[in-house]
Amino acid sequence: MYKAIRLAVIVVLAITFFGCSNQSVYKQWGDQLVEMPKYGSKVEDVSMLVGFPPTHCDSIKLGKLLLGIHFDTVSKTNIVFFVRDGTPADNAGIRKGDKIISINSQPITNYEQVKNAFPKTLREDQPVNIVTDRGSYSVTPALAKIEQCYWNITAGTVTKVGGASSSGSSSQRFFKAACRVIDGYVTTCNSNWQD
Repeated sequence: MYKAIRLAVIVVLAITFFGCSNQSVYKQWGDQLVEMPKYGSKVEDVSMLVGFPPTHCDSIKLGKLLLGIHFDTVSKTNIVFFVRDGTPADNAGIRKGDKIISINSQPITNYEQVKNAFPKTLREDQPVNIVTDRGSYSVTPALAKIEQCYWNITAGTVTKVGGASSSGSSSQRFFKAACRVIDGYVTTCNSNWQD
């Protein structure tokens, strides 16, 4: 009986000291923002995470052509990770899970070949011929709408009281995030904060 109680106390202490996160909410938001582009997140998803709409979004005038096909940059395969709704690839019929076999008659067997083939083949108003394991598709790239959206959240002043002396200091708590958004989808996010 004594061993069981002792084991239970050790488990509770281990969970308390090693299993519980003492991370600030801002740190957790920052970690989650970095992951958002992997899952087809939108501006609304970032706003839902931080509890506020963007402070502002600036339009960026870059002539980036878009198909709307995304690949998993972690596993680095030539299998489509997701297709953005309403994009040229979606309209042509390319779907999540399709394995890319060739792009404009250039054989594709891995992610690096996909990554290298698209910049060479994308031209405005010129269709790209993509062959997948489900069929052949003609996809005409479209000019992407690119924005940079910002979230600036302040949470009040934190005052630190000095030890034996009466002097102290104060600082403003804040969380700031900036996300690049292409055709409504978050592609990168950066953040900084002060607790």
